[in-house]
Amino acid sequence: MTAIDFTIERLILKAGNALNNIRIGDLEKSRLTSAQSETILFYADNGGKSIKDLAIHLKVSHQAARKLVDKLKDKTILESVISKKDRRSTSIFLTSYGQEICTTLKQRGTTVGETILSDYSDDEKKLLLEFLRRIEKNIDDC
Repeated sequence: MTAIDFTIERLILKAGNALNNIRIGDLEKSRLTSAQSETILFYADNGGKSIKDLAIHLKVSHQAARKLVDKLKDKTILESVISKKDRRSTSIFLTSYGQEICTTLKQRGTTVGETILSDYSDDEKKLLLEFLRRIEKNIDDC
């Protein structure tokens, strides 16, 4: 690892920690954890997917994903539907209340995103997005 690699890694960690702290503060208002928020956003984009799909997305155990889903079902944010074709298969969806919560989460996230990226041009944002996706892929390969 070169000195610049180390510096970039540290800056990414610092930015990630700062964003996570902002997110935690925002989520306290909704009485949600970061993992619950990410679960809601996952099912907003992937309604009907299974708990196994969530576990893969979050890179957590099946039990951890099940706990997240169960807690959000208790809060009436998620609901499960048993397949008519295969009773062993369960699909997870946002409830109408869950959709409202998701809209709020996205609005808050957009506000923070606009603030931290306000002095970047559209081309710079596209380039940054490309770099971040490559970094994410490289992390997945670790």
